[in-house]
Amino acid sequence: MLKMSKQAGIELLSVRRAKYASMSSRYEKASIVNYIMQSAGYKNRKIVIRL
Repeated sequence: MLKMSKQAGIELLSVRRAKYASMSSRYEKASIVNYIMQSAGYKNRKIVIRL
């Protein structure tokens, strides 16, 4: 698996942050967290949620 650069990870988070905040369903939020974890290479869900 290729690692994403730090700048690319920040851009990904900034794009998805507004969408995550507007979601009301727990399952929709989980799908966004899963996508970010796979794309950016994070291993801990809580880290992604806090970011």
